[in-house]
Amino acid sequence: MIRGERVVHGPVRSEHIVQFFDTTESLGDSIGAYLAEGLSQGEHLLVVARKLNWQAISGQLATLGWDVPAAIANCRLTLLDANLTLREVMRSGLPDSILFHKTVGELAQHHCKTPGGLRVYGEMAEILAEEANFHAAQRLEELWNELAARCAFVLLCGYSAVHFATHDRVALSAICATHTHVHAKPDDPLAHWLIARERLTNREDVLPS
Repeated sequence: MIRGERVVHGPVRSEHIVQFFDTTESLGDSIGAYLAEGLSQGEHLLVVARKLNWQAISGQLATLGWDVPAAIANCRLTLLDANLTLREVMRSGLPDSILFHKTVGELAQHHCKTPGGLRVYGEMAEILAEEANFHAAQRLEELWNELAARCAFVLLCGYSAVHFATHDRVALSAICATHTHVHAKPDDPLAHWLIARERLTNREDVLPS
């Protein structure tokens, strides 16, 4: 993963990563490894995922030796359904900042105060991208950045690359611009191509690995 020049500005330092995937299997492997790393470092985890993706992620966590039900029972891992949570924060086709803070922000800030720090995975914005509501997805990413300026955490957002393959490249560029890191694995060929193209024609700090 390559660090860009930007950070989330504010009194604390947070990281806001985006990764594009071609398949659910690739997502499960990558996000499972990302969350396992957090558990090994003593961090708390907040996961906002769809059920199918969570099955792949939790399966990878189990493969890596982690007892997922125990992590949930011990409050090391907090799991939210992405579809339900998104409905709670949306008003008139856009995420509402007050509802976002009450639904997600207060929870994140609580975990930020606990020893070990906080690691987050989210895919609410991915649902909006699937609906081609890229403006709302960008606004949601901006709300995450506002939260990240108030409490320190690492956030990884996952998107399916196919949502951007048939749309104007402005949407992809806008989403990438809200993040401190942009990532796609070479074995996800569509995702890797999209990000490589974006690097060549627009942003030098948007890099594949």
